[in-house]
Amino acid sequence: PFNNQAVSDLSISTDQNNTACNQVSFLLTLTASPSGSTGYQPVKVRVLENRQGTPTAVAELVLLMPATGGSLHETIGFSSDNSPAERSLTNEITVTADPDNQIPETDERNNGLTFSVTCQG
Repeated sequence: PFNNQAVSDLSISTDQNNTACNQVSFLLTLTASPSGSTGYQPVKVRVLENRQGTPTAVAELVLLMPATGGSLHETIGFSSDNSPAERSLTNEITVTADPDNQIPETDERNNGLTFSVTCQG
């Protein structure tokens, strides 16, 4: 089991080449605790889309990261409200790892990212 000392760190980065209006691709990295933890660390990931100022949760899942550290590449597709009037709008997507701050870390500021993609009709 993973210990609760704040000596590990999560970070998230986007994979822009595989991200679209209704799909987000990212790399999640867990830097291991030097205390020799074993097993897996469950990490909640939440995806929000923001159209016209209204953030909406479109996905939430739990990924199992090796407690010894490592990276995981994930692509999440979601239904996006693409009505004809909105086909050329920009969709702001936010991905947050550990949104409820359940994992003690050395740096909580690198757990999220927000970026914009243009929805083509």
